[in-house]
Amino acid sequence: MNKTDNNRGGNDRYYKVATFLAIAALAIFAIFYSIDFFIEGLAAKIWIVLSGCAACGFVIFLFRRARGILNPAFSVPFLIYSLYIIGAIMSGRFTGFFSVLFCICGLAAMYFNRWKYLQFIILSNALSLALILGGIPMFREGSFTFSELLINWIFTVIGSIFIYFVIQFVSEKTAESTRAEDSFKTMLASTPDYIVLVDESYRVTYISQSLAEFAHIENPRMAQGRPLLDIFRYMDIKLKAAEILD
Repeated sequence: MNKTDNNRGGNDRYYKVATFLAIAALAIFAIFYSIDFFIEGLAAKIWIVLSGCAACGFVIFLFRRARGILNPAFSVPFLIYSLYIIGAIMSGRFTGFFSVLFCICGLAAMYFNRWKYLQFIILSNALSLALILGGIPMFREGSFTFSELLINWIFTVIGSIFIYFVIQFVSEKTAESTRAEDSFKTMLASTPDYIVLVDESYRVTYISQSLAEFAHIENPRMAQGRPLLDIFRYMDIKLKAAEILD
């Protein structure tokens, strides 16, 4: 994976998982703050949290539908981070300030787009530092000194950078695996030999064009997922294939 990670191709499954986790994070955020406001006797503010979470969920859906315009690998985590900061400032409660930021970094990592993740951690950590230097979390919460906030921020930065290197490592290994798989498939496609690959249940995962023609299959993809012995018409060929499998 490289800068072309933004395309809809190979990383689509990561985007789906990350989008689901983002919606789940919004739901948890809404439940937690609604309960917190209710306990504190601030029930009138619950609608603000619920409305904000609903709006963010709708925006995440739009990001998912228009990835070419605004990539969700950066936009979704930053949207959730912004929602938390706005809600914290409005309520005057920076509950779990660094834990929330680190969890959002973990959510951003689920997209496996290291360039967008790097942009997110730079901007979010810079804004967090600006809040600390401005005394906002310390003033509002009153439970941490300036030096304690700064130390926690440094650990958060180190943790987010560590996650970045993990993403980079996994991305490189995935890219190597993809290149090897593409090379292997190219080699198989270019050979005239009868070749079939099966899984542990003897279901076809790949069949060469020549063997597909021999088995009277118009398109090799039509054989994928079928039991190997089912793709042959004649019993003698089935028996020979079973002997080879044994």
